[in-house]
Amino acid sequence: MRPGASSTWAKLADTSDHAYPTDMALNLARIDDHFDANELSQAFQRTGTIEDDLMAIVIAPWRQEAWKSLDDDNNDEKND
Repeated sequence: MRPGASSTWAKLADTSDHAYPTDMALNLARIDDHFDANELSQAFQRTGTIEDDLMAIVIAPWRQEAWKSLDDDNNDEKND
């Protein structure tokens, strides 16, 4: 396990309901100059906020998952 790698935290975030692994994955992705647009977009999308969904779309507008996440999070906010 590489605790300094965003991908490690992203895998942990996929198996956890806690925000900390997701936040760590995003923070590490922001400072890692080896990330491509798809990976950085995915890191933003994982946070589950509308603001980060929008950032994910700006970074990689071709990623359908980011658009779906924005739609899902927007619907969740309307239902709250």
